[in-house]
Amino acid sequence: MEYRKDIDGLRAIAVLPVILYHFGFDSLSGGFLGVDVFFVISGFLISGIIYEEINAGKFSIVNFYERRFRRIVPALIFFLILYLPVSLVTLSPEALSSFGSSLMGVATFSSNFIFWLESGYFDGATELKPMIHTWSLAVEEQFYIFFPLLAMLLVHRSKALFLSSISLIFLVSLAIAEYSSDRWVSANFYFIITRAWELLAGVFCMLFLKKQWVINRYLSILFTLFGFLALLCSYFFFNEHMNHPSLITLIPVLATCFLIAFGGAGNPVSAFLSIRPLVSIGLISYSLYLVHQPIISTLNIATSGSSSLLLLVFGLISSFMLAYISWRFVESPFRSRNRISANSIFKLSLLSMLVVFIIGLFLYIFNGLPSRYEASSQEVFNNASPSTERYRCHANKRKEIAPEDACIYGGQASTAVFGDSHAVELAYSLSEQIDGGVVHLTYSGCEPYSSRVFTSKRGCGEWTESVINYLTLNKSIETVYVVYRINKSLFGDHRSDYPDFPAVDFVPERERMLRWNSLIDIMERLQSAGKKVVWVKQPPELPIEVSHLIAINVLNGSSDKIIGVSRVWWDERSRFINTHSEDIPKGVVVVDPTDYLCDSENCYAVINGKAMYFDDDHLSVQGAGYILDAYYKNVDQ
Repeated sequence: MEYRKDIDGLRAIAVLPVILYHFGFDSLSGGFLGVDVFFVISGFLISGIIYEEINAGKFSIVNFYERRFRRIVPALIFFLILYLPVSLVTLSPEALSSFGSSLMGVATFSSNFIFWLESGYFDGATELKPMIHTWSLAVEEQFYIFFPLLAMLLVHRSKALFLSSISLIFLVSLAIAEYSSDRWVSANFYFIITRAWELLAGVFCMLFLKKQWVINRYLSILFTLFGFLALLCSYFFFNEHMNHPSLITLIPVLATCFLIAFGGAGNPVSAFLSIRPLVSIGLISYSLYLVHQPIISTLNIATSGSSSLLLLVFGLISSFMLAYISWRFVESPFRSRNRISANSIFKLSLLSMLVVFIIGLFLYIFNGLPSRYEASSQEVFNNASPSTERYRCHANKRKEIAPEDACIYGGQASTAVFGDSHAVELAYSLSEQIDGGVVHLTYSGCEPYSSRVFTSKRGCGEWTESVINYLTLNKSIETVYVVYRINKSLFGDHRSDYPDFPAVDFVPERERMLRWNSLIDIMERLQSAGKKVVWVKQPPELPIEVSHLIAINVLNGSSDKIIGVSRVWWDERSRFINTHSEDIPKGVVVVDPTDYLCDSENCYAVINGKAMYFDDDHLSVQGAGYILDAYYKNVDQ
């Protein structure tokens, strides 16, 4: 297939937004779309080679995978070798065990499924995962398992049948992506079935160019200019909260197709994409993509999620330097058949991937090697744990639990704990603090939706209403603890923006007041039913997961008391709650974890060698017990 400089330039236009987005440049809110651009480019280039060789009667599946191994494996192994010693020093046992599972995914080109099982791509914790970006490599390789076979089967028999088949797959894949985009968000992002249409868009570009239609030069320029501008706009105006991939993703995908299909010699847009700086970045784009995420992860862990601009610039420069070294001394030599034979590349690739899998399995089986730490530090890691009843008793979208079927801790219940996932550990710990049983009524990610405030159906609103009715009618329940992560509900998650705050309009003002008034209404309704209401305010959030804070502080020689966030930051984050305190119904008892986890300067993640959290915002069992114990001591006094 004829080499086009502008395609390497387009690779640069794809990789730069991705790495800048991951490095935290907020203006490129849609920078993640660079991966979608890569999918289209990959589909175009690889399908072109396959199509030409099949037509010439020269295609060999063995030769195809030899080229894939030469392209993918050497640089991947190079960066894994570089990062493995770093991981042993900087990653907590939990994170190192997760890294082990991702290594197994990398070695088997199934890391997209691994990360789907663990979390969503846009979760704040993903920026701390050094291998999260390898999901896209897995998607590509999964595509290149079935596509060459499909092409071999159909191209010679009937090009029309081949076109019809990939068109059908394209439409089905896009339809599934659209349907899943607001139902199964994480699976939709990671799965090959919802990404295949993007790679097939590149195949359509290849087939279009094979027709060699004569297109008016000015029309071609217009199409490529439109594509370039549409792609740039996508990078700046898309964001992580949009349904993606879905029909709207057609914008950057079609923009990329326009640049490929209508670009070429004599086109000024293609000429711009062919300038030396962009082509040079395009040449190292694969290595640049591989190296940037481990560097970001390490910087975020080392600085507790608050890297300075200077460190980010250092990270970018380091990424480019290592990418060039990889391209010059690893990628290029291994692509040369004169230097390394096909037999050698297969043996080296399979052996190295086997070693990666075994290392990953070792790290996973041995729980991230906690023996790297002293016994006292291991204890801190161990008590950063959730309730043992969380899985059984906590409801979510996939596991509805009616209030009548809720878990009861202890004997006859006279107390209930009601709220979102932040109530789970409090329910469990409360049962050890008071006489009588505790009813566990929690639902993951549930906002405080009262039907008297929200007239339209909202998410878990039906569950919330059923719980309110259950508690109202249940005369044996005398006290209800209400627990929500209310700051997130009112203003959004802190993780993507820390040490700044989410944009004030992230949650619209009207929606914010509805949620706040709904929380107040829930308390009033419970009070009207004769219940004693205890509102446990949200505990301070952490900049990164507590296990990472412990690991870094252990390196610095201290794990007895570890700072989470500054008191100034937390007070600002909680300003709305504090300034609207008069809205709380009279008679409601307010328990503020800030009183027990913070002093005048800082809020702490670890106190007296006990982890107060099990991630970056949920209290651990130890933390919940610590707060309740301190609260009841104050009450007794």
